[in-house]
Amino acid sequence: MSEVRDRLAHLFRRAGFGATPEELDFWEPQGVDAAVDWMLAERPDPTDKDPKPTNFLDGGLALINWWFRKMQRTNRPFREKMTLFWHGHFATSLAKVGLAKYMLQQNETLRNYGMGDFRMLLKKINLDPAMMIWLDTLGSYKDHPNENYSREVMELFTLGRHQYTESDIKELARAFSGYTFDYGIGDNGVKTPWGHDFGFKKIFSAIGDFDADSVVPLLTGHPHCTKFLAWRLYRFFVNESALEGDAAWFGDVIKLNRFNIKESMRALFLSEQFYSPENRYARIKSPVEYTLSLLRDTGTRPDLYSIYYMSAMGQLLMYPPTVEGWKGGMIWMSSTRMFRRFQFAQYQCTKSADGAGSIFSPQTAKTLFGDMTAEQMTDAVCQRMLGRQPEPTTRSLLVGYLSGAKHGSQFVASVESGLKHLRGLANLIAALPDYQLS
Repeated sequence: MSEVRDRLAHLFRRAGFGATPEELDFWEPQGVDAAVDWMLAERPDPTDKDPKPTNFLDGGLALINWWFRKMQRTNRPFREKMTLFWHGHFATSLAKVGLAKYMLQQNETLRNYGMGDFRMLLKKINLDPAMMIWLDTLGSYKDHPNENYSREVMELFTLGRHQYTESDIKELARAFSGYTFDYGIGDNGVKTPWGHDFGFKKIFSAIGDFDADSVVPLLTGHPHCTKFLAWRLYRFFVNESALEGDAAWFGDVIKLNRFNIKESMRALFLSEQFYSPENRYARIKSPVEYTLSLLRDTGTRPDLYSIYYMSAMGQLLMYPPTVEGWKGGMIWMSSTRMFRRFQFAQYQCTKSADGAGSIFSPQTAKTLFGDMTAEQMTDAVCQRMLGRQPEPTTRSLLVGYLSGAKHGSQFVASVESGLKHLRGLANLIAALPDYQLS
């Protein structure tokens, strides 16, 4: 694989949900810069016309399925990947929110504002109905201001630990007191004259009649805000083991771009650090990423079992386990969760073919692999699913498995035994340690 193609594959894995060999064929002559421009560009997305869920009393199943299919079918993968990042950053759970329509509203806020100015996104989230329920801004009044949101907006959303005092928490809670929203409409929160504390507050040495909007410049103006935001983005898109110091340069980029997320991410995706060898295949795929990558690599379609298995792997959209979101990393690799990955791979690779788009359909298999030897086809499927070749011992075992379907010197994918072995090969690759990495 050429270096350009390898970089493109890395870009599509991280900024989106992967790329097929055919997509890499298209982008390789155009180069990485052009692909980054395409990733970040605004354009009509056919999935935006999909009917939005209207059943809000099903525990969120319709909403989860709607968003999952949107991620799977979108022609703007980076927008959905950013939405997924923000969903974990501003982690809010339907388990407490209770009504899925508020989670849908938040999801659309993350999508619509998540690539723009972070300061505007933070303003929207501060008074987002789902967030107000989740972290108790709703029901916080001047006489007894609730401190949950004021603590988490600093520790988890903007600054990180040890960057504020208990006094800052209490004063910030006063700024967020007295907000409510129309339960029927679900618009963002509004300040009530009888519940909000209009007195002067002292936050980070600044004194004023601060409220939910006017505290945003204080939070984002804190010298640690760009550093913390850069580190969170860097761990998600570059290397989940990165220390805050590793992302310090990216914090300077965010500051230079005045919190414009799209332009900051452009700089990240064009940087040498992003493509350095130690940052390739340095992230364990989340269950969402694993599920979507397997669907893309095999061309198969999702169904409700995709949601079931994704949840069993440890990640159910709209239900982050805590306000810290999904911690990821080796947490995804417990024996139980790995077993669920293997089960999903077996299910997806052995169910009936989903039409011409599936690599398991006779015509597609014949077109892609029909004139290949077992060795050639093993390499082709590994390239499609892994983006690289496995180590020699693993490759030899895969070739040995596939050789059972050879007809003479060739693998005949269009015949029944060939298709059976093709499904088995994809299943085996999806269970490899390499396939768990992005």
